[in-house]
Amino acid sequence: MYWDSELSNMNNSISSRRRIADMLAKNQNYLEATINLILKPEHENSLNAFKALEVLSRDHIALLLPFSDKIIISGKLLQQPAVKRCFLKIIEQLLLVHYSEDSYFMTKEQGEDIIQLCFTWLISDKQIATQVFSMQNLFLLKNEKNWIEEELKHIILNNYASSSAGYQARARKILRKIK
Repeated sequence: MYWDSELSNMNNSISSRRRIADMLAKNQNYLEATINLILKPEHENSLNAFKALEVLSRDHIALLLPFSDKIIISGKLLQQPAVKRCFLKIIEQLLLVHYSEDSYFMTKEQGEDIIQLCFTWLISDKQIATQVFSMQNLFLLKNEKNWIEEELKHIILNNYASSSAGYQARARKILRKIK
């Protein structure tokens, strides 16, 4: 009950989210409860749970590695743009760890799930943040399947002219790396 109250009282300020993330880093029970909340997108604290985990992922990603399967599964349940954005930022941190220091923890199936979610959201979601972070994660996953890079490039080029300045800025950055 105490932890639900803490999450409910969290606001959007970075100091509030960092305070909750620090509590997660220090208490395994809170972390497990928060991971379980992200699997319940209809729960009133689901968004706050994702926001706290996003901040936690920046400084303590190792704490989330044992829960990567649940985090990835949660992506299939998401509808709200703000939650998708947090999810994608957490996934980016997980991918950076996955490809660094030979720390391969992600299964083939998990990689495929992320690829499918990111392409779906890149193509169909109208929220710029969701598209941009999907684009970034697909770039990180480009070596998982030999067709990802070419498909990502094709989608970016097709959408570029009619997209926002934010989309175009990230697209230019990724296209420079692809070419």
